[in-house]
Amino acid sequence: MNKNSIEKWVLLLILSIIWGSSFILMKKSLVYFSYLEVAFYRLIIAFFSLSPFFIFSIQKLKKIILSPF
Repeated sequence: MNKNSIEKWVLLLILSIIWGSSFILMKKSLVYFSYLEVAFYRLIIAFFSLSPFFIFSIQKLKKIILSPF
């Protein structure tokens, strides 16, 4: 196996651990919060986690679209 393939497997393993742990963490958080609060907090965390990627993509897209002008 080359180095690139090993990195992909490690990233896949990390992704599966994060994805699988979300179910356990949601079950434990429902003891302390209502299901609406859990959904709200998940959306807020996702928004702030993905915002930098979205902003970077928009800036890159503007450069590509406006480059002929």
